[in-house]
Amino acid sequence: MSPNLGGGKHRPSSQFGSTYWSKGDSNQVIEVAKCFCSKMACWQRTNPESFQRYGQVYQICSFLDNLLDLEHSSSG
Repeated sequence: MSPNLGGGKHRPSSQFGSTYWSKGDSNQVIEVAKCFCSKMACWQRTNPESFQRYGQVYQICSFLDNLLDLEHSSSG
């Protein structure tokens, strides 16, 4: 399985950044990402076997973690 969503043809973060952040929606996107990561972390803690079966969900969580890292580094 490719480490990037979309078959590895492009990096999701750069596509995401150019699509949403350029429109000024970054705060809303960041809040959604935080909520999503929180729910996924809860799922991972409560049912790790089920969580591990969904490789794409793990990739999405990693992508959102990277997005949140970008947000924290740009706000400092």
